[in-house]
Amino acid sequence: MVLPRPASAGAILPVDVTPNTPAITVVSVVRNQARWIDGCAESVLTQEGPPLEWFVVDNASEDDTREHLKAWAARDGRVRVHFAGENLKQMNGLACALQFIQSPFIAILDGDDQALPHRLARSLDWLGGNTRRLAVYGNARFIDETGCMIAPWFIARDAGALRRMAEFTMPAIHSTSTWRADWLRANTLPMLLDIMVYDYFLLTRALEDGEVGWLPEALAAYRVHAASESQRYPKRQLAVGMAVSMAAARRRAGEPAKLEELTEWTREADARARSAADLYAAAAHRARAESLPRHALYYARRGVRRGQWNLLPLICRILWDARDGRHRLWPILRGGLLAAARVDGQGRSLPVA
Repeated sequence: MVLPRPASAGAILPVDVTPNTPAITVVSVVRNQARWIDGCAESVLTQEGPPLEWFVVDNASEDDTREHLKAWAARDGRVRVHFAGENLKQMNGLACALQFIQSPFIAILDGDDQALPHRLARSLDWLGGNTRRLAVYGNARFIDETGCMIAPWFIARDAGALRRMAEFTMPAIHSTSTWRADWLRANTLPMLLDIMVYDYFLLTRALEDGEVGWLPEALAAYRVHAASESQRYPKRQLAVGMAVSMAAARRRAGEPAKLEELTEWTREADARARSAADLYAAAAHRARAESLPRHALYYARRGVRRGQWNLLPLICRILWDARDGRHRLWPILRGGLLAAARVDGQGRSLPVA
């Protein structure tokens, strides 16, 4: 489903699509990122390799982002900007951009992040002409507001780890991802919740439909700052991620996705929970009710590590119910996902060179 152009939307700069369709379009959906948008633009427009364009959807920014984007569009013909008259959020902003893009490949880059050299060339080399290859991710450097390197988060270390970890959580940085445009256009749907984790939703669907790759080198610099939605609403992001994970598990089991029901549960759980530990406890019970023992055990274990000792009886019941298949659950109970991530002996993510 592709969203119609909002009636309140502004102009597109320039209006006409270039006759020579670029090999790849970098899409950035931005809002109030004047502080970092110039660095983002430079990192895209200095990429070596295939012909490219940069398509930006400005979600009604209230700072100087609009002026910066107008200047870049006037300076470089590869820049096109869509000024939305409202905050479309990330998923709907991406769907809006896809209406105007003809490139066969789409690279995602948030306006506060930066593409590292050769990111586009390396991604296209992997995707190539194999239509089973739907998307590719890669490592990321983590930077703070000033651009200084900081400790990375819990991310995958290879394609196999990406698939295993995605069963429960988002294991990669969306700003490193490059997609086949036709698949992305068919699967970029409006989220039922107007908040984050649309990246996790897309990854779970791509893993069901085809092959998703992983490049070991860093493809983007991912900026961590207090104004981002993931930092402002961490509990809400966790709750929605749980809903997406459980819905994907139901799809894999051949059951209705139940994303609508799970998003209702998300709203209720987020409203009641005082902490992440409370959310893990609520998710463990919900997953058991959904007949998802792997998820129930994963959430229960995370809850116990945060002091939810009342989940220990639930763990025992899950293991008892699955006594004929406990060997498949032990890695989850032991924290086996640590082995799939780039982490050291203490479970801390390893830096990227």
